[in-house]
Amino acid sequence: MAEANREVENARVEAARITSEAQTSAETARKTAVLEAKEEIIRLKQESENDEKRRKRELQRMENR
Repeated sequence: MAEANREVENARVEAARITSEAQTSAETARKTAVLEAKEEIIRLKQESENDEKRRKRELQRMENR
């Protein structure tokens, strides 16, 4: 009986460890996805700003003719 109780307790400890690792892994994946999304937003904003500057230069060049 003691052996069975010990095995059950070992299984519970192992299940708790696996659950904890899964939660940590999921949180890391979530943080990575958020960071990647923020980086993409910054990249797109810079791209948009560059396009706007290019259009303004083009317009200015056309007005100066």
